[in-house]
Amino acid sequence: MRILIHAGFFTQEEEGYLLTPNSRLLLKDEPLSLVPLVQFALDPVSMDPFHYLSQWFHNGDSCTPFATLLMESPFLNIKL
Repeated sequence: MRILIHAGFFTQEEEGYLLTPNSRLLLKDEPLSLVPLVQFALDPVSMDPFHYLSQWFHNGDSCTPFATLLMESPFLNIKL
């Protein structure tokens, strides 16, 4: 909790902790919530290709890290 206070997400008062404007961005009910962005950024579908960056650089076979992960190009099944 001390880290979150230091980062500015909460303030500590005598009666407890209070939200700051930064922490309100992480509430689901706020109109300008960043919750969907955080959920997408932490989703395994969007994170897994980053675990293959080293293999992608060394092989040079694929056009993207996504292709290295999937063993095929993600652009092959696009219907125009």
